[in-house]
Amino acid sequence: MKAISVKIIHGEGREKYIFLVLSSFFVFFLALYFYFLNTAIWQTAQREKMESKISSLIPEVSLLDGQVFSLQSGITLEHAYALGFKDVSGDVKFITRKSLGRALSLNNEI
Repeated sequence: MKAISVKIIHGEGREKYIFLVLSSFFVFFLALYFYFLNTAIWQTAQREKMESKISSLIPEVSLLDGQVFSLQSGITLEHAYALGFKDVSGDVKFITRKSLGRALSLNNEI
């Protein structure tokens, strides 16, 4: 009985418990720190790779844009007639459908 009361008075068991809890918290937060540091470094490297890919694709996209603009300038009404397009004649009708139900919209459609 004296040995138990001496341990309680001196708090030897409690000190070990507090030390284990604090050291496990320290190890946990140290692991978290290294994980986030590693993630930040990896994301920075990935961003640099993507920026280099983007910079290599910019000239190709610019070339394609130029081709699109030159093709668009060649489209005229006469060219459309030559391809077989015709003017719309007569009464123009548009197809509509019935609403599917009531909802929170301006046209009461889903």
